[in-house]
Amino acid sequence: MPSVADRASALADAPILSVEIAGLLLTVDEAARYLGLSLSTFHRLKKHGHLPQPRELPGSNSDDRYLRADLDEWARALPQRDAGGTR
Repeated sequence: MPSVADRASALADAPILSVEIAGLLLTVDEAARYLGLSLSTFHRLKKHGHLPQPRELPGSNSDDRYLRADLDEWARALPQRDAGGTR
């Protein structure tokens, strides 16, 4: 059985993203986790039009799917705070 130190080392080397959110199209839950947001914050931003539009899967009545690249672009476009903590 691996020691605690071995297991900790293996976790440190593990990829940041889990297998669950490794795809290109993310569910609402996966998109919120990917962005580091709570579901309530994600839904509030979506309600006010502050998130990228979800993608529609042809012939599917499934839940919204978000393209990872759209989320990346949205996050990169967020304003940076200055050193004093204001925008």
